[in-house]
Amino acid sequence: MALEKFFHVQVVVPKIKADSFRDFLHREGVMHLQNISSIAKPYYSSKQEELQVHLEISQVKNITQTFEKLFPKATPFLENFIPYKPQFSNKQIQSIDETFSIPDFYEEINRLIDEKDSLTKSIELIDSQLQILLPLEHLTIPFESLLSLKTLCIFITKVNNKQFADFSTIPYIHHNVMIESFPVGDDHIMILVSKSEHQEAILEHMKRLSVQELDWKQFEGISCQVLTSLRHTKSQAEEKLTQIQNSLQELSNKKDLLTLKKDILDSRLNKINDSGSFAESQYVVMIDGFLPQSKQSLFEEHLHTDYPDVYIQKAKAEDPPVNFKNNAFFKPFEFIIRMFALPRSGMIDPTPVVAIVYLILFGLAFGDVIYGLLLVLFCAFGMKKFKQDIGVVLFFKLFFYSGISAMIFGALTNSWAGDLISTVYLPANHFLVKLSNSVKMINSMEQVMTLLIAILYLGTFVQMLGVFCAMLQNIKDHHYRDAFFDQLTWLIFIPSAFLFAGEFLAPGYYPAVLIRIAQYAIIVTMVLLFIGGTLKSRNPVAKIAKGFLNLYGIISSYGIASILSDVLSYLRLLALAVATSSMAMSFNLISFLIKDIPLLGPVLVIILLVLTNMLNFLLSILGAFIHPVRLIFYEFFGRFFQDGGTDYKPYSNQYKHVLVNEEAKQ
Repeated sequence: MALEKFFHVQVVVPKIKADSFRDFLHREGVMHLQNISSIAKPYYSSKQEELQVHLEISQVKNITQTFEKLFPKATPFLENFIPYKPQFSNKQIQSIDETFSIPDFYEEINRLIDEKDSLTKSIELIDSQLQILLPLEHLTIPFESLLSLKTLCIFITKVNNKQFADFSTIPYIHHNVMIESFPVGDDHIMILVSKSEHQEAILEHMKRLSVQELDWKQFEGISCQVLTSLRHTKSQAEEKLTQIQNSLQELSNKKDLLTLKKDILDSRLNKINDSGSFAESQYVVMIDGFLPQSKQSLFEEHLHTDYPDVYIQKAKAEDPPVNFKNNAFFKPFEFIIRMFALPRSGMIDPTPVVAIVYLILFGLAFGDVIYGLLLVLFCAFGMKKFKQDIGVVLFFKLFFYSGISAMIFGALTNSWAGDLISTVYLPANHFLVKLSNSVKMINSMEQVMTLLIAILYLGTFVQMLGVFCAMLQNIKDHHYRDAFFDQLTWLIFIPSAFLFAGEFLAPGYYPAVLIRIAQYAIIVTMVLLFIGGTLKSRNPVAKIAKGFLNLYGIISSYGIASILSDVLSYLRLLALAVATSSMAMSFNLISFLIKDIPLLGPVLVIILLVLTNMLNFLLSILGAFIHPVRLIFYEFFGRFFQDGGTDYKPYSNQYKHVLVNEEAKQ
């Protein structure tokens, strides 16, 4: 349970082997590279390769957007929080990378899209033509015959009943135009025949009555024959369009391959962009970086086997990247630290301490047996469902342990969905009531002051734990003077001050000898703290000033000014614990008010209990996570945590959106 140890590694490879050695490093995937372009000319890859990768990434994005537009799918609720990741084995990844061509796939998609758009437009045009011809289905005169008449003008229109009546009664039309009409549904088709000299007047009357002429002059042949031909053409186009839609649908099923290819291309681009980590001279290329101590032997074995003429030099790493190295239990709690910042290299790994502190704080804030059990069951389901995704499993494990902590503290404070397991709703001899009474230490609703004092003690302990971590860090860094004057003295002063204060609040509660020891400890530690401050300056006046400032806490890791405010800040846990229990009790009371409704009463009670307690569960878990994390970040990390670390990123393929699993189906 510590941060990974690294070697600083410098490798010199003949320039002729630079490309193949670069691929070797990428396959090994263990070395964290440093940019050394400032000391030598970077060894660049082909610019053409970089442009091609950018092009293919753009094509993948365009294809994905096209599929989302053509075949929109509703995202399952859980995937809104945990995105779906397809699984592939390394063998599959290699095969897909070699055989699945993005440019070819992109070209095929565009060809089908162009055909689809062309067919869609053709069908729309045919539909518009059919709309014109359908009313003229029984017209037996060829259209070209009507157009060949030189002395007559012919108009074919579609009108409603009112337009038909108005048009027929116009005197000019009545005397100069021959009208043939037949009904089509609720409308009429009018065929107007007149001498050519009346054409302008007829058009004027049609315009006044908003009568539109059908565009029949584009057709040739008899109407029914044209209709048959158009229907056949439309049927063929629709059949072809269906085939294209099916082809696109089938291609869209390769979305998982596109996701994988996107990750491969991103990794390839990162590999190209890491050119600054390869510095070239006339004959050799140098690589500079960090190698994890745990993987050093295997890496060197492969290196000497494949590249015996490559020179490698190792040294103690200064300011290496940060990589946590925790066991299975503490691993999930790295998430909390990463939310804040990475510790600087050389720091002690705070993960185990953070895990213990977080579980205690969360358990107090969310302390309820039934709510904790629900959280445990939900997280167990999540771990099983997403067992292939290590990151998601670790996230669920964090809350799985949190649920267990909530169950423990809920049992100790007698909170079972509030007071659901109590004599209020169950007989006194019920085994659940006996169980809850046998494990409880205090009742969070009836013994609030006792819980308050316990939380104050907890806050004091956590603060001392933070100071203790600072002392360990100073010892590790060989800053023994600071460890003694700035941390050890506070570790003695804080409990002594609380014992002395407790004598005023509850005289005689503590043994007199313990109070006497605390008095002497306070005097000694205050002197030592003052001395520690004076040692931070050589100026006599500044020595005295810094001595008092050290006591106050401005220039030391802690201070008298911080003790009370930091410890009282932990009372937010009391508010959360009481709020969770009191809301549950209120919801229980409201639910049981309807138990006497005939027939439906018991069913309604159960439904209301489930709904209201689930609401309380969701509201409480949010606060129970945020406030303990806030206490850790501010009151706890403020004592010792030093950020500024660089995350360990091995030079290798990085799969962000897919899972690499050797058990994936071949």
